[in-house]
Amino acid sequence: MSRKFSCILLTAAMILSFTFASAEESYVILDLTKPNDRVTGENTNLDSFTFDEGEEAYAGNLYNASRAGRFGGISIKIHDTEMKISSTKNRFLKIMIRVDETGSQNAFDKLVAYYWYAGDPDTPLDAKQASNIPVNGLTSLHGKTEYITFVWDLGWGEDEKTIDRFRLDMFSSSIDKAATSEEGYKCGKLYIKYIGFFDTKEQADNYDPFAPEPTTEPTEEPTPEPTTEPATPPETEPIPETGIPALVLAHVVSASMTGILVKRKRKAI
Repeated sequence: MSRKFSCILLTAAMILSFTFASAEESYVILDLTKPNDRVTGENTNLDSFTFDEGEEAYAGNLYNASRAGRFGGISIKIHDTEMKISSTKNRFLKIMIRVDETGSQNAFDKLVAYYWYAGDPDTPLDAKQASNIPVNGLTSLHGKTEYITFVWDLGWGEDEKTIDRFRLDMFSSSIDKAATSEEGYKCGKLYIKYIGFFDTKEQADNYDPFAPEPTTEPTEEPTPEPTTEPATPPETEPIPETGIPALVLAHVVSASMTGILVKRKRKAI
């Protein structure tokens, strides 16, 4: 096998390996920078979660509802996910979220996630809890109003299953940890740009739809050097007395003088 043919095969193998690696990567993204019917408030009587055109995100009204045991937060639900889950599939959840000034006064120390397997009745009693998610997973929202991204390991089981609903409760643990002790929508606002499910933490960490596009400076083409035609050597006429060309005679005289000057310079040293 020739060296050239071996190089071609090696290059082809590298291209295929990159293609397969990209094909194996999979994730589910819920883009909430535009209207999306698949996400709503969990309870139609309590959870107001709608698209905010000015914010370009979904906005939720944070509330206290003592009768329901809900304080300083909101519950949202994702419908019709038809998402495969396992210990290696869609295991890591990433969310981009912020709250307003009033919302930042909530503790957000009661985070709970639920899911339903495909075919299960859509009732709270049939929901499964994603127990691996940290209850204090959103406490960093307290005291801040800028967008923050969070990544959580949902810790799915080994066997592959399909879920078609997912719920996220984002509350404070008691009314004294809410922005206010008043009942109703008095606890501020919450905004979400996206929710994503990824196979690996590395995929989740690297996902950033708002990262600026890489810019490349335009390269300037080098200015070509001006070309000059080679000078034509002047014609020389022979000296009448000797017939030796004048230019040749000048070189001989110059060389002789140079030898004299060199000798004198060495002596001076």
